[in-house]
Amino acid sequence: MSDDYKVGYKKPPQSGKFKKGQSGNPSGRPKRVAPLLYDILNMEMSQIVTVVINGQETKLPTVHLVAKALLAKAAKGDVKACQMLMKLQQELNARHAPHPGYLVGFVERAENVFQPPPGTVVEKEES
Repeated sequence: MSDDYKVGYKKPPQSGKFKKGQSGNPSGRPKRVAPLLYDILNMEMSQIVTVVINGQETKLPTVHLVAKALLAKAAKGDVKACQMLMKLQQELNARHAPHPGYLVGFVERAENVFQPPPGTVVEKEES
């Protein structure tokens, strides 16, 4: 381009023009994020539904109904349901197990809690 380029109507300054081969929107339009299966399952399992149990209408989350159905199948002797239930129970126990040192000092704390108030006479049992 020459030095005689005049800025004006439909003639932006050179500094404001896009360079050759460069997009005006380099990052482009953001892609639509599809919901994950995890999110969909959480949403569906938390839905509250009305069911009739023992002749009474009850509102329960779907996850409760799934658990009840799984337990009913296992109670009827369905081997796969029993295996699934056992696996779920093991995973939940492992996830919610207390840390190994949770009983440290428990006896001392319990003895302090169950001490009689000062000045109380305690009769000892004879064995």
